[in-house]
Amino acid sequence: MAEIRNPNLNYSSLIGLLKQWSQRKNIPDDMMGFFIEMALSRANWALRIPPLEGAASMSISETGYIQIPTDFLEMKELGVQVGSVNKILDRKSFNEVDSISNLSMAAGALPEVFGRYGNYFKIAPWNLGGDYNANLYYHRAEPSLVEGDDVNWFTQFAPQVLLYGGMAELCDYTRDTEGAMMWKSKFENEINILQAVEDKAAWAGSSLAVSMGGSIKARRSV
Repeated sequence: MAEIRNPNLNYSSLIGLLKQWSQRKNIPDDMMGFFIEMALSRANWALRIPPLEGAASMSISETGYIQIPTDFLEMKELGVQVGSVNKILDRKSFNEVDSISNLSMAAGALPEVFGRYGNYFKIAPWNLGGDYNANLYYHRAEPSLVEGDDVNWFTQFAPQVLLYGGMAELCDYTRDTEGAMMWKSKFENEINILQAVEDKAAWAGSSLAVSMGGSIKARRSV
């Protein structure tokens, strides 16, 4: 079995490792890529660690709607800067937010809550117009690997997650039940290790972003 000699892998080298480890060189690269994408999707949804957090400043429409970032998974905090006040909003069901937005509010009232509706967040009450931005701090998904030299946080800092997860998907595809169980266990163990490091750091009051080599990616809407 080949070793992971270089932690800074890219998409092509990861596919090459899958072929070596599985000894299934007859499986097309696009199918190998699908196995990696499935592993990436599972890892994105399972992990809640600082390197996989994002920040964005998104414009608010005149009716209080905010476009959700395409890499969004789960909200950590949503705030609106109104003058010198950074108002942090509470999340509520959309029906509750909608009922609040239908109430007659005095002009200039600060927003209090937000809720999700499809690919948008709606905040309420909202009667400040459309010249404001919402500041989102959220759990995000790492981008897919498409081209041969593509990299992301996992290929750079935790390639074993994609490799073990890809092997589990490959074994499912080839109906290798025993192999699927083994590689799924290895994948889940790596996920648990990464999450445990964050949980320990959080309880200790320290920062994981530096120790794990990750960073928060900020972006601004246009």
